[in-house]
Amino acid sequence: MTTIHTRLGDAWTHLSAFLDQFDHARPLLETDLRFTGWWLPALTHLAQKDMGGADSTGQETAQVSLFADLFVVAEPTNFQTVEQVFDVAELQSTSVLRNDGTQREDFQLDDQTVAIRYTNVDADVAWDSVTNYYDAGERVSKLTTYDTGVMREDTFANGQRVKTLQRDQSEEGGAKAWTTVETQYDPDGTLTARTTQYDNGTSREETFDGGLRSVVTQNDVENVFSWTEITTQYTATSGQLSQRSTRYDDGMERVDFYDSGTLSVVTKVDAPNTTTQSAYAWSNIIQFHDNAGQLVSRGTTFDDGMFRGEDFDAGLRTLITEQDFGNTRSWRSIERAFDTDGVIASRRIIDDTLDDTIMFYDSGKRDTRIEMDGNGSDDWQFRITTYDPETDTDNAVTTYANITDLPEIYASLYDQDALI
Repeated sequence: MTTIHTRLGDAWTHLSAFLDQFDHARPLLETDLRFTGWWLPALTHLAQKDMGGADSTGQETAQVSLFADLFVVAEPTNFQTVEQVFDVAELQSTSVLRNDGTQREDFQLDDQTVAIRYTNVDADVAWDSVTNYYDAGERVSKLTTYDTGVMREDTFANGQRVKTLQRDQSEEGGAKAWTTVETQYDPDGTLTARTTQYDNGTSREETFDGGLRSVVTQNDVENVFSWTEITTQYTATSGQLSQRSTRYDDGMERVDFYDSGTLSVVTKVDAPNTTTQSAYAWSNIIQFHDNAGQLVSRGTTFDDGMFRGEDFDAGLRTLITEQDFGNTRSWRSIERAFDTDGVIASRRIIDDTLDDTIMFYDSGKRDTRIEMDGNGSDDWQFRITTYDPETDTDNAVTTYANITDLPEIYASLYDQDALI
């Protein structure tokens, strides 16, 4: 089929030659649509001539045929065209090649404009065509085709945009990382929702309140990522990130809480502890962060009932406390402290027999060990061992019958009233 560019170009050539006889009219033709009333019959005459003359209906048939040729242009099947909406035979059309390198076509039905199309002929713009559709003089939609292959349709109501639909219909969909983006607006034109379908099969749904993003939900439909769904919430007043929930493929769920947009609390819950569903050795984790978002503490509950608490300072672990609530180990608790460089400074173990052992370290090497006999199985209540920092071997061993004999520096580590 003859395209708009070819057909109109031919008609323009004939019309230009015809108008050489009327030099006073050419400025009007080249600058404005006001010439329409008198040049349209001339263009019709030339089209009639090119198309083989008039039939029994005369000039009108040639005119309609020309309009049909100009108007029936391949449009994306995803969008509605004027041809599908209106009876072409009743349309009146005018066209002008503008100085900016674009072509404008006006389509009228019953003396009312139903569409205006702009086509990029040789202008320096990013689109191929822009078509506005009207109903009773009010614009109802706008279709834009970009030179990248992306198409955009805007829908209007009462003069306000209420919906935008974008499709990447380029070759193999390579122009964008998404296939479709649909955006919704309220009657005032304020953004309310947006849905994006990506090339990799994931989807993203965004909800807005007062123009601010309030909720975002992402779904991994094609199982591209390690998660199945991510839901992010934002504050109503500032639009700052407030909470994010992530459900992973392995059944684990994670919830991040934010304070003024900064991460403050993280919770993780593993799938139910069964042989077929539990993905991790722990059942839940909770961690706290300071105002700068740095990790301050973390608590982990394991499947076997053990609990581990960890404290941090400026990103370095300072303390680890483990408690055997499930009674699956030979000890009740273990506490390890670290210096400012993150090197172990002390370790304290209370075993199931209530024996209490404390080890102090110097630059990571054993320095002093204090043992307390918690069940009366030894002939001493306390024993202190010192180590040679060079050889890491016993240097001296001293025993004490009771806590009252123990040097205060060590006795202060215990509940003295309970042991006297």
